[in-house]
Amino acid sequence: MGIKVNAEGEKLPLTVFLVEDSEKIRDHLVPALADLGDANVLAIAHSQGGAVHWLAGHKGE
Repeated sequence: MGIKVNAEGEKLPLTVFLVEDSEKIRDHLVPALADLGDANVLAIAHSQGGAVHWLAGHKGE
C-alpha cells in the first residue's frame, strides 16, 4: 500500500478507523494523527467488539 494521490498529484489523507479503549490516549491520538500523518479519523471504537460491530454495519464505506 503506497501513498495515494489525486489526479493533480496531491497527496490524499489517510482514512483511519481507530480502536482504542483509553479515553486519554484517544484524546491525544486523534489530533496527532491529523497533524503528523495527514489522517482523517472516520470512526472510533472503544473495544474489539465495538470495532467488529461498526465494521459489520458499514461494509464498503
